[in-house]
Amino acid sequence: MTPKLFAIRLRVSGLSAANQVLKQFICALQERVTMQTIEDIHTTASAQEAEAVVCVPFSYKEQVRIDWNIFIAETEERYLSDFPQMQMDLESVVRLCS
Repeated sequence: MTPKLFAIRLRVSGLSAANQVLKQFICALQERVTMQTIEDIHTTASAQEAEAVVCVPFSYKEQVRIDWNIFIAETEERYLSDFPQMQMDLESVVRLCS
């Protein structure tokens, strides 16, 4: 039986390395849980904003939020003094995951 999947949009903005930061989180997530990428990472022309939509097992959705919050804290510690307008968001999305 295929597990029920939950779609999540991840976004990093206000940071020149937004793409790399988001990719780092997604790679770490893939090591812990089987997931699907629905919308691959895409960035703005300035490369200061990146977002992706991923699907994770419904049973893992709360752990993803916890992992994301820990990742935000670590990333802010590293970049926030140089990029005070940096923002990192996670939101649920109404999207079909197969």
